[in-house]
Amino acid sequence: MIQSVESIRLLADIVLILFAALGVGYIVSKLKQPVILGYLIAGMMIGPFALGLIGKPAEVHTLAQLGIILLLFVVGLEFSPRTLKKIWKISVFGGILEMVSMFLLGFGVGMLFDLGFIQSVFIGAIISVSSTVIIISVLQNLGEERELGGRIMIGILMVEDAGVIVIVTLLSNLFLAQGSGAEPTLIKVLLSLAFVAAMLVMGKTVLPKIVETVSRHENKKLFILTMLVISTGTATAAYLLGIPLALGSFLAGLVLAESRYGEEIVNKIRPLRNIFMIIFFVSIGMSINLFLVGNNLYFVIIFILLMIGGKFTVLLISTKMFGYTTKTGFKVGLGMIQIGEFSFVIAELGYRTGSISPTLYSSAITAALVTIIITPYSIRNSGRVYEWFRQFESLSKIANRVFPEGKEKTEFGRKRELKDHTVLIGYGRVGHLTVDTLVNNRESFLVIDHDPKKLDYLEELNFPYIYGDATSEHILERAEVEKAKMVVVTIPGMIDTELIVDTVKDLNPDCKIVARVNSEEEKDALKEKTTSLIYPEELAGKSLVEKVNELL
Repeated sequence: MIQSVESIRLLADIVLILFAALGVGYIVSKLKQPVILGYLIAGMMIGPFALGLIGKPAEVHTLAQLGIILLLFVVGLEFSPRTLKKIWKISVFGGILEMVSMFLLGFGVGMLFDLGFIQSVFIGAIISVSSTVIIISVLQNLGEERELGGRIMIGILMVEDAGVIVIVTLLSNLFLAQGSGAEPTLIKVLLSLAFVAAMLVMGKTVLPKIVETVSRHENKKLFILTMLVISTGTATAAYLLGIPLALGSFLAGLVLAESRYGEEIVNKIRPLRNIFMIIFFVSIGMSINLFLVGNNLYFVIIFILLMIGGKFTVLLISTKMFGYTTKTGFKVGLGMIQIGEFSFVIAELGYRTGSISPTLYSSAITAALVTIIITPYSIRNSGRVYEWFRQFESLSKIANRVFPEGKEKTEFGRKRELKDHTVLIGYGRVGHLTVDTLVNNRESFLVIDHDPKKLDYLEELNFPYIYGDATSEHILERAEVEKAKMVVVTIPGMIDTELIVDTVKDLNPDCKIVARVNSEEEKDALKEKTTSLIYPEELAGKSLVEKVNELL
């Protein structure tokens, strides 16, 4: 009977969580704010530090972990090894540089404030990683997870998640255990490498056969069940080996990404993932104690300044070092200003063992939650912040002198004057299809993109291109938009698309424009700007290309 009452209590908690998330989320979305903020506020309202309506918070937290597993599993499915290969340099070196730089910064500040060696080490460790779950959730809500900046962030996050294994193991053994911890640390690292290798082998041999067999079964519900077993089973195995759940579930999705059933898996899992992700964000909100902000405001401000200032600067420099544009650097830097879910683990480890003080622990948790709340705004408005930065010409010149934007190349333009040509903005999947159409029709064209890897490919094909940010009037002028007959905008993101459309209309009012949008709301907004054609993204790239073909 007790078990029955407990089960009903947990069910009541889930219903209350979903009801609160629905109500507050609806209000927040009507106010045109990120819906994640609504979920966090809902958690704060019903959590133990406000109304205290949740009876079994520990069980709710466990359900939230399932949301993390499914989220990273889907991300792995959508983030194919080929995509990872294209950005491995910035992912690996950028991730390592951020972790090392932030650790040293946190350690240095801790020593400066005379907090002692061990507490300083924990400060450095806490701020050295960003939040995989928060960033990916925001990117997916904005439809930007496959954009260049989004892919770079995800790549760096995966490197950081791998680095967390080493950090937590070192802290557990070197500071918390008696005697040497080198041997268990080495064993855990070797186990992690063995796990990754085993997953890669299974991804080529065992898992595809399992998916193929189940997909042919008459009962299609077994397909969903199989995916749940693979994702949760892999994450659990990773956890038992000391590997973060997030990294384990991501690997499971990654090895299935090349499967012919990849899209179907994503389609089946996504609704279930969304439900558990709501529970996750509400559970995060439940842990927010606003009273701690006032009691530890001094340390909270220090933590926030360290995270925002340090992470933004390091990641901006990293992306510029690898040849990406300043705008991409702003996107990545502002997107990763928070500390991650594993920072909670590190902070709890220090607090539980007496290695850090209650004041420092509360400050770290509060600062983490503040930056998590800020994140949806920082990612969504990174383009606006970049435009504001560009107003300060002296700063822009210094930044470009230290790390040049890259060489703008227009091989086609050197051979003859551009006139009555098509300017293609973005060389992703839809852009690739558009180029094929333009080539088949023997049309003059020019591609604008800010991803060096894509431009290397264009150069191999001897296609004309400009490396740069298409929201810049200077770049559009270099593409001679004023002489173009058509501009095709295939990049995601309403802010950038709207800015490009406005600039093109100013330079060439008679130019035909085909633009990609994500919703009817975006479509209506762009129609008001007298764009010749706005084509909804849901009708797929081929339909957009067909419309381009009609207008040639």
